[in-house]
Amino acid sequence: MHIPLKLKRVVTAYISAACICSLTPGKAAESLVVSRIFPPGGRLGSKIEVTAAGKFPNADLQVWSKPHGLTWAPLADAGKFEVAIDVDAAPGVYQVRMFDALGASSLHRFIVGTLPEQMESEPNNLPVPSLPVQRLPVTINGVLQSQGDVDVFAVQLLAGQTLVADLDANRSLQSPVDAVMQLTDSDGNVIAENLDFHALDPQLVWNSARDQLVFVRLFGFPSSPDSTIGLSGAENYLYRLTLTTGPFLESVTPLAALKDNAGSFQPVGWNLANHALGLRPLVVPDSKHCVLFMDGIAGSATIPVLTIPIATESDLTGELGTHVVSVPICVTGAISQQEEVDTYLFQAEKDEVLQCQVESRELGFALDAVMSIVNADGKVIAKVDDVGSNADPMIRFVVPEAGQYRLAIADVNGRADGFGIYRLTIDFEKPSFSLQSSSDLATAKIGEAFELAVQLQRQGSMDKPISIHVDDLPEGLTVDPVVSEGSGDSAKSVTLKLTASKPINQPLTVVGISESLESSATIWFVAE
Repeated sequence: MHIPLKLKRVVTAYISAACICSLTPGKAAESLVVSRIFPPGGRLGSKIEVTAAGKFPNADLQVWSKPHGLTWAPLADAGKFEVAIDVDAAPGVYQVRMFDALGASSLHRFIVGTLPEQMESEPNNLPVPSLPVQRLPVTINGVLQSQGDVDVFAVQLLAGQTLVADLDANRSLQSPVDAVMQLTDSDGNVIAENLDFHALDPQLVWNSARDQLVFVRLFGFPSSPDSTIGLSGAENYLYRLTLTTGPFLESVTPLAALKDNAGSFQPVGWNLANHALGLRPLVVPDSKHCVLFMDGIAGSATIPVLTIPIATESDLTGELGTHVVSVPICVTGAISQQEEVDTYLFQAEKDEVLQCQVESRELGFALDAVMSIVNADGKVIAKVDDVGSNADPMIRFVVPEAGQYRLAIADVNGRADGFGIYRLTIDFEKPSFSLQSSSDLATAKIGEAFELAVQLQRQGSMDKPISIHVDDLPEGLTVDPVVSEGSGDSAKSVTLKLTASKPINQPLTVVGISESLESSATIWFVAE
């Protein structure tokens, strides 16, 4: 539950006391603490200076980051680093953890982008003084650093130009802010506003009818509302603001890549004429995702790499939004008209178990999807809107009788706002599982057994035993492997016992194996 739209607009003159610091829990005062890193990102192929804020009581501060592509070289001042971003690195989110001889920090995030970058400078909370944007496109690294902070950026537009202003704060950086973006003219009149485009992060697309100076204004509220009312800020209200009047890549179609044959993609976004041929698909090292981007052009798209057939609506047979498909299939479609319903016809056999999933809101698109399955007699077998906290629908469909079925997708309110793009996957249910630790940072004492709880999420008909161990044990660490049985308490949770005979400070990979299936989770383990 978030602060209502009207309330956000009314309380801009008030200030609330809020300061949220991401301190590592359970640590003594002399332990390493990192509350933020700034700037929280940089451009492909560049070298930048990054400063970590916090406490650094011990020498030899080091940095671990994932995936590969960042090199952190310490500078003379504690907490300062020169970060080299590989020109061949993948754009997107990187996990960062700092550690020293005695401990490790909490996880932080760093974003690699494709545009020139600049830093916010204070004061810039009024049209004058505001931070002038010297050239577009650009990504601005900033922070709503205190209660009541409002950041303003001046942009000169020409008649006919379309400005795209995109904020990344809560969705990727996990900043605890629910931001608001406004566009004003030189007299302070609000000419455009957005609150929640990508979940809590706003985005504005605005066409200028004449040459004029406009101002992009940012302010925020706590992402988890509390009893205070007013504009909020803190040192970890970090953001990256992308501004461009040129091409902006919001996504691509299709919304999946085929393993060993990536295929061709069409860009989705704004000001993208004649840019389709410039897309660069880059498969990340785990081979489960592909990142598509264009050098020097705003935005990127991350899509899964699949082994089942992939199609778009235009590839399929059928008329008037009705398409014939064979299972399994992954289809990229869009609801672009008011009250539009997309329908997919498929054949299924009795007792087959199908997993039918629509993804749109979770991918950052506007469709509030509702999915239904109808049999040959016109009877609705299943209908789903949201699933728990997930804004997208999913149906586990046990086929009652052999025959043809109709899967329908629509917007729950009959609307067609923005990009109503979705990814529909219909596949046979397969046994699978995933592992998750209760914490990504575990601290133990040398010589004492440490119990690490590992949760298991079983999908499909996964009822086989799963053997769980730690891969590539560091010297001085012993772990008793355990088995998660197919039923009972251990099917959902097990406990690994770790004992260290010497200091250890590094990531550990917990691995689960069951016949041909495998899953893993990473935790940072400190023994002192």
